[in-house]
Amino acid sequence: AMTERTGWKISNVRRIMEVAVLIIGWLLGGPVFIGTVVFSLSVGTLIGFALPQCQRLTKHVLKKRETEPGKELERGASL
Repeated sequence: AMTERTGWKISNVRRIMEVAVLIIGWLLGGPVFIGTVVFSLSVGTLIGFALPQCQRLTKHVLKKRETEPGKELERGASL
């Protein structure tokens, strides 16, 4: 939602969210070490790279599944 409202890249929005959560956690008395800071700053970049790849793969799999004869996409819960 923030990406759509601001027009920013998902990596920037995610990075801001992670750093905000890190600061809030620290202010509440949580432990903050170098690993926590590195994770907070790098996870946005990783998500920004991986999310479009996953979306492309999902679209490819669904498109392939739709074109196979006799294979319908199942909707709803399975028992």
